[in-house]
Amino acid sequence: SPASESCPPHTVSVRSLVEFVLQAGDLTPGGFQRRDRAQLGTQGHKRVQRSRPAGYQTEVEIAYLVEGADPPLELRGRIDGLYADQQPPILEELKSTTLSLERIDAQHNPLHWAQAMVYAYIYARQHALSHICIHLTYFHLDSLAEKTFAHEYPLAELGTFFDDLVARYLAWWRKVQAWQAQRDQSIQQLDFPYPDYRPGQREM
Repeated sequence: SPASESCPPHTVSVRSLVEFVLQAGDLTPGGFQRRDRAQLGTQGHKRVQRSRPAGYQTEVEIAYLVEGADPPLELRGRIDGLYADQQPPILEELKSTTLSLERIDAQHNPLHWAQAMVYAYIYARQHALSHICIHLTYFHLDSLAEKTFAHEYPLAELGTFFDDLVARYLAWWRKVQAWQAQRDQSIQQLDFPYPDYRPGQREM
């Protein structure tokens, strides 16, 4: 609508978008997590990134204004790793784990693929690619071993997935906006419930 087009876009991270729309149960199955798990995960990512050959790009920032979104929506995030000079380019999503790699298969966590697919769609659109390859790599924090699953996607398949994901998110966001507008309108109609303010209350 014309009104929504004039509004600044609502910005959300790719990870938050995927987690919100597709989440069912725990994002990281396995129960208890160590207190230093996030720090170890970051260190694991850096270790894997340093092991990659020359030409491998790390922490590639992306920003994408979704076309025709109502209300306007901007997605942001960082691609863990990218082989941009390959044909087709290879986008790598890194996930650290303490779970035995023998127990991890290609469908261990569909949200991990989903996050990579959103990144892949945005990168492919922005670089006019018809196909792009995803490497989903799990890094075991104790053994320092890796396990990688690879899949090549055509842009059309990624686009169908992306459009459905965004449509579901925007349907929820429009409900939030409608409720906020109703709330703000009702607040304007409220009268102060007491005859007068207490000393200092208005200043506060």
